Amino acid sequence: MRDVYAPGWMRGAEVDDPITFAVYARQVLGVPMPNLSQERILRKTIKTFFAEWPQADYQTLVHIVDWCRARKKRPTHSYTVISKFRDAYAAGALPELDEDPAELEVTRRIERALEAEQDPSWRRRLLGARGTGRKEVLHAWTQK
Repeated sequence: MRDVYAPGWMRGAEVDDPITFAVYARQVLGVPMPNLSQERILRKTIKTFFAEWPQADYQTLVHIVDWCRARKKRPTHSYTVISKFRDAYAAGALPELDEDPAELEVTRRIERALEAEQDPSWRRRLLGARGTGRKEVLHAWTQK
């Protein structure tokens, strides 16, 4: 099988930090490499994205870049590629971010708890829980 990449080009599987992400976005989309201040913005944007989506990794970011290429989207900087996440997710290009069935059950139980709960502090705790904390808060709510 013939290799479709030119020598020296980065493959999506090699992306594992913000700089390699910027290099990959540059070679696929043509966005410029970030300067020092833009690199800080890129790192912060990636950190925020990973905090909001714990199941995401750098391969998710690669999928966003590939989706932008397929849809002919041309972001101006590597950190603005991440802002195309919602469009890519809505188009079904990021199946790794879909909730698994166990999490759907926890979501349903939290919704039922919110229907029954009147205490504002418990409602805030149930609504604000993220990740594994959702199960812990739900367990604490059932024990009250």
